[in-house]
Amino acid sequence: MAFTQREFLFLDDLLHAEELQVKKLRAYAQQCQDPQLKQMLQSMAQRHEHHFNTLLQQLNRQGTAPPMAAAQPQPMAGTNAPSQWF
Repeated sequence: MAFTQREFLFLDDLLHAEELQVKKLRAYAQQCQDPQLKQMLQSMAQRHEHHFNTLLQQLNRQGTAPPMAAAQPQPMAGTNAPSQWF
């Protein structure tokens, strides 16, 4: 079953929101001095990266990946996420 245009746009918005969360949480973790807080922020970033990858996999299974996913850039070291995103 293919996504409707509205569903596709909603999922694309979710991808962008997850991307933003990962970027912000990583930036906060880098600035953080408290080791426990830093670990918590890094863990949260990983969780949002997992959400992002799950959404992207679902879109790819439908053959309806958003334009930003079409290029399929190489993942960053230690992650499955394309480098253009995080």
